Amino acid sequence: MAKLKIKFHPVFIIFIILLIFSKNLLSVVSYLLCVFLHEMGHYFVAGFLGYKLNKINFLPFGASLSGSENVFYKPSHEILISIAGPFVNFILLIICLSLFWCFPVSYCFLLDFFYANLITLLFNFLPVYPLDGGRVLLALIKRKKTIDKAYKQVKIIGFIVSLLLFVLFVISSFFKINFTLATTSIFLIAGLFFEDKSCYYVTNYSFINKSKKLKAGLETNIISISSEANLYSLLRKLNKFKFNVVNIIDQRGKIIKNLSEQEVNNLFIKYPLTFYIKDTIK
Repeated sequence: MAKLKIKFHPVFIIFIILLIFSKNLLSVVSYLLCVFLHEMGHYFVAGFLGYKLNKINFLPFGASLSGSENVFYKPSHEILISIAGPFVNFILLIICLSLFWCFPVSYCFLLDFFYANLITLLFNFLPVYPLDGGRVLLALIKRKKTIDKAYKQVKIIGFIVSLLLFVLFVISSFFKINFTLATTSIFLIAGLFFEDKSCYYVTNYSFINKSKKLKAGLETNIISISSEANLYSLLRKLNKFKFNVVNIIDQRGKIIKNLSEQEVNNLFIKYPLTFYIKDTIK
């Protein structure tokens, strides 16, 4: 399990200080604990599946978990990691309700924590990237689409959802104005414009990005992989610090094709990661 590092955004610190001075200390503690436990759900499931996600960044409206390097998830793993956070909030809601039932006096102390988990759970189910619901949607689309096309589709869906929330805010102004809808909409739209480079294979491994380094010389990383493997398995074997050459092996152990890094890169642009290599080199 990777050692966990915690970082606080300056605006987040200001936000917490303002809450404290407004005498909402219990709400602050409830919110922080809720968000931290949510991210720990992601952290433990990611570690169990073999991913090194070790940085929790507390942002003005939540937190995010990342690694020291860009991480490429297997679609099914991405779904499990994404739902782990909301699942923790769901369990905490059940615990709170149980305590309310068994020990009514706990209602006064846990009500803020209960609502913090409820809001976090519902908010993260929105199909807007980079929220957990958006990440699940991205993983499902990546099964049929290339990474960049899946990411673009998710951004379009996220923009539509964010726009609908803003429309609801405008409608609420004619009745009982709801500034939460406006704040949420603006936050989600802003998040869509910050590119998550971990979604792109070509951003990190492409031949173009290594062309300057080749002038000084790069070591060659030779990979031999079965044609029965999928593109995701190949992606996990690539070394971003070396020039990759791939030997595609058939069931008899014979090399049926050699691929340069540029040719490998083109496969990731053209096919989803779930495709078998044999189906991409015909």
